[in-house]
Parts: sequence; C-alpha cells; structure tokens
Amino acid sequence: MPAAQKPKEGGQKAPPSRDSSPKRTEKLTDSQKLANVLELLQEYRLTVGELLKLYCTDDMQGHPRGTTQTRTKRMWNWLFLDDKLGLNRVLLDCGGELGDLHLVPLSRKLTGELEGLLNNRLGGFSIEKPIQELQLGTMKGWVQQAAPCLWGFLLGLVNQRNSQEVRSTDFSSRLLAICAILCFARAPRKGSLLQAVLGIYFYSMGVKRRVISLLYGLGVSVSYRELSGYFNGLQPICSVREYCDLLDIEANII
Repeated sequence: MPAAQKPKEGGQKAPPSRDSSPKRTEKLTDSQKLANVLELLQEYRLTVGELLKLYCTDDMQGHPRGTTQTRTKRMWNWLFLDDKLGLNRVLLDCGGELGDLHLVPLSRKLTGELEGLLNNRLGGFSIEKPIQELQLGTMKGWVQQAAPCLWGFLLGLVNQRNSQEVRSTDFSSRLLAICAILCFARAPRKGSLLQAVLGIYFYSMGVKRRVISLLYGLGVSVSYRELSGYFNGLQPICSVREYCDLLDIEANII
C-alpha cells in the first residue's frame, strides 16, 4: 500500500492526488467548475488576487505553462483585449450589476492624484505670494511627476490618430490646462492657482469683462470679481502690467 503523501514544508498542504480530483470523463457544469476552484483556493488559503499574482510572477518550478512574461501577456490580453471573454466584455454584458465596477479603482486613483495637486502647487492663489515661489516654468514637469497616472491617462486619450494634417508632438501645455481645470472643478476655491494667473494675464491684455466671465464658466479663469480683489491687493506693490510681465505667462506656461 503506498505511503501517505507528506505535507510540504512550512505547513502548506500537499496538492490533491489525482484520485481525489474529478474524473476526466465526468462532465461538469460551469458552476461546478467554479465551486471546485473556489474550494481549492479556500483549502490552500489563497485569494483570487494572490492566485493571479502567482500565475504572472512565479516560475512554477519548470511547469510547462510558459515563462512569467508569456503568462503575464496572456492574462493582460484576457483582461483587456479579448472581445468575447475579456473582463471588459464581462463588465458590459453584466450591465447594471458590474457595468461601472472597473471605474471605481480608476476614479479612486485619479482623485487621489488630484488631491495631491490641490494640496501642493496647483492649490489656491495669493497675490502676496512671491512670484518666484509659483515656479511656473517647472509646473508642467512637476504635474507629470506628481500625477503620473492622470497624466498618462490623458496622454493616451489625446494620442492623435493618423491623418494628413500636421501633428502636434507636445501636448504638455494642453494637458496642464486640463489638469488645472479638473482641480478647479473639484475645489473652486482651493484649486484656482493657474486660473488666477491666466485671469491676470487676460486682464492685462485688455480682455473684456464679458469674455473673462465666459472663460470663468469654462474653468480657464477665475471670476472677474476675484480678479478685482487681486488688483486691489496689488496696487500698493506694482501695476497689473508689471506683475504680469514678471509672471511671463507665454514663456512659462505655453
């Protein structure tokens, strides 16, 4: 009589023998297959996330399932590229139950990065703050580093399709404006730095109040009333034009 199979080191259970597994001739329903897999996961104390991580990263000690790169690519293709069985198709088919499930982690990640921008250099504007501390010339590079997921997501959205038109290769100023508008929409009082700077620039260039009000509605500028408050605090220091020259908007932002 064969000896009993010894458990592996570290307290882990040995894999089930072939005799204990369902016979190959037995036809199982999808529900039965799922129940068997979940039972095994519970037996070996593995979560689904841990299973997927091991599938993509463990070398499986020579098991003929391909390299880690091959398995990771296979998993990625299933999650995002398979039109029939992929996760995207599953979410769409399930409609109201799972239709927006994939948006939750993405939204949580992006809003977390927006909060980071708001709590730092894209926060509120003060006319008393020295212009050098605004560091407008390095704003685009800083946003890319401070919000890499948001920046990469936007960059993927604006990747231009092939056409006969002359294509722009630098989207950084436009993406900075989008990030600033998102911050302004999320926290109108706290996230108005770039809008205040642009509003001062528009005013110094002779833009009319009605146009500034329109730009305020689009999230590009602060309101005309807020600009008036900035100008009242600026008068003892310098003129609006002199302040705008110090900002050097065209060189630092565009």
